[in-house]
Amino acid sequence: MKYLIKIALIMFPICVFSQDTETNYTLYSKILSERLELGKEVKDSVVIVDQFVNFFNIDDFSVFSSKSKAVSEIDLQTLYIQTYKDTIFLKRLYKETELQKIISDFAANIKQDLKILPEKLQNPNLIVYPITAKKFNLFFGKRRTPKSWEKLSRKYGSNKFIEFSKITYSENFAVIYYADRCGGLCGSGNIVVFEKVNGLWKILTEINLVMS
Repeated sequence: MKYLIKIALIMFPICVFSQDTETNYTLYSKILSERLELGKEVKDSVVIVDQFVNFFNIDDFSVFSSKSKAVSEIDLQTLYIQTYKDTIFLKRLYKETELQKIISDFAANIKQDLKILPEKLQNPNLIVYPITAKKFNLFFGKRRTPKSWEKLSRKYGSNKFIEFSKITYSENFAVIYYADRCGGLCGSGNIVVFEKVNGLWKILTEINLVMS
């Protein structure tokens, strides 16, 4: 009995941060079509970096000012801007501990990387070009210049380069970070919060962390 309890405790964190492959790619695809509006009505192309590499501090992904999982008034004021004045989400975040916890857990585990398989993305109007994270970064060397972006765009036929983090799941919520890069002074980094409603995943809100 004690052995089974130990196994359950070991497996619990894995369950929190994993989900079946189909669900993962459903959520990635929703970001491409619903947030970035790629392949929504016409044919589009995009380059997917196969593995998200975190160059930032873990604290940069935290939306809470304190180490606790609770949201403060200062956090709400900042998030009001970062969520594009999404007051409905902010009211829920202030009240719902499950929502607070998954966002906090996500920030603490952003360093966990995974490899994306672009062919599994679900969008018939979207042509996906894969590039490895290593190859993507080699294009720039030590400095990212406009010429580097021009070379990438010519080679892959697209100026949209997207990276996805690993997804953090709870019972009803999922959280993802994605980076949208399109040039030296063009791009953004965002956290997307999903909610499962009547068995279907829907985007609850987007939190902008970086904009250039």
